[in-house]
Amino acid sequence: MFKANMKQLIVRTSVVVGLAGTASVATSQSADASVDMNKVNAAEKNQNQAQSETTSESNTVSQEQSTSTTVRFGDRNDTVREVQEKLGISADGIFGPQTEKEVREFQANNGLSVDGIVGPATKKALDNGGQVASASEESTTSNETASNESVSNETASNETASNETASVSTASTSESDSSSNEVNEEVSTSVAGTSVTSAPSNSGGLVGVAQSQIGAPYVWGGTTPSGFDCSGFINYVYNSQGISIPRTAQAIYDASAKTSNPSPGDVVFFTGTYNSGSYITHAGIYVGNGQFVHAGSSGVQTASLSNSYWSSHYVGAGSLR
Repeated sequence: MFKANMKQLIVRTSVVVGLAGTASVATSQSADASVDMNKVNAAEKNQNQAQSETTSESNTVSQEQSTSTTVRFGDRNDTVREVQEKLGISADGIFGPQTEKEVREFQANNGLSVDGIVGPATKKALDNGGQVASASEESTTSNETASNESVSNETASNETASNETASVSTASTSESDSSSNEVNEEVSTSVAGTSVTSAPSNSGGLVGVAQSQIGAPYVWGGTTPSGFDCSGFINYVYNSQGISIPRTAQAIYDASAKTSNPSPGDVVFFTGTYNSGSYITHAGIYVGNGQFVHAGSSGVQTASLSNSYWSSHYVGAGSLR
């Protein structure tokens, strides 16, 4: 009798386990699991430690633990925090959309070149509480700077008066001039042996929507700002622009037009980020400057294609427009 009861219990347990496994397989057909962010963070930590042992100024990988005299969108360091404090906004050390907006407004109000980048001239103006020495200082060469330092008091006085007269028109036209300059300025970098073209972070609707969701939580199978998985996030961004795309990362990859030079708004693909039967296991939206926005296990965030973890799993990019 005892043996018969034990046999029935084993049979019932096997049935329950089998049903649970079947449900898991069925659900995975419509959602993407997240990349293991613990591995990403570990790779970033190792990479930062390696970078601290070199003085090469050309190595711009992982700026989160570094400081710089020039900071721009996507940077995370103490210089950004100092800039935010001088602008009177929340000082979290992250150069995001709000910081870029405030920098542009400060530059416009002080007769500086409006590019949203805190270079030497903008930094100097911030340090002086908004007092600007020269409206063209951001773009001058070293020879021009030396020449400017030797001008007479009378010439400097005339230039100041001219700058004050032109400040109204500069402020009114700066936004359109900046947009035009940013579109024309392209920067190339090497990612996993592939050349990618960079562009300003605000160069399209797809990029703007993607960046607006930074901080949204991760939810497996999620497709709304209350929670995203990786392909659910990409679907949300593209659908906001009236573009219908497949649901899973692998299907998005299969449907995309492959490109070796991703443009802002294109999708970047990765493989081997977790155990899966699919070749493509993760994806994000390229936003320019070697950066992409994705939904990882820590939520929607910006990452760098130059990070050792992402570059080792990078497959390529695809356009869906």
